[in-house]
Amino acid sequence: RKWVYSLSEDGSQIDYNEAASDIKGFVAVFLADSSAAASIPLGSEIIAEEKSSSYLGEGDFWITLTADGNVTAHLGSLDPNEPHELVTTLQPSEVASFKALLQAKHFENFDGMSYANMDPSWAIDGNSTLVAGGTSVMLAIGGSGSLPPDLQAIEEAWHALVY
Repeated sequence: RKWVYSLSEDGSQIDYNEAASDIKGFVAVFLADSSAAASIPLGSEIIAEEKSSSYLGEGDFWITLTADGNVTAHLGSLDPNEPHELVTTLQPSEVASFKALLQAKHFENFDGMSYANMDPSWAIDGNSTLVAGGTSVMLAIGGSGSLPPDLQAIEEAWHALVY
């Protein structure tokens, strides 16, 4: 299964090409806000982070994975100076495996894409932004079954590590 998109000559517009795609039906295409990727400073020890915000649910949270394997949750605020909780510490091999997966599955190819769920019934869950290595992708919380296979593998590995 594949989605095919067409770009304008200058790359400023992207459109879903239903005729060339294996997947039929409505597919929303939005370019995500790339400022999220800039939130990880260059040279930072942060490997990846997920920033989530629900519309009607429990509020905001922010999870970071650092090079030393610490997984930290910031609950109720997206401010890194707010109180946080160390969730777990991963083994160096787990961190290395996740970094290798990001590279093998070409996470950078998804930069700026949004796979946010546009179904109003998902509004209570909201969306999250996964950021790693200067790449930022917006994902629907709880509704990732229709992601491209490489991105699906990354999201599943991320969730296995931090949740």
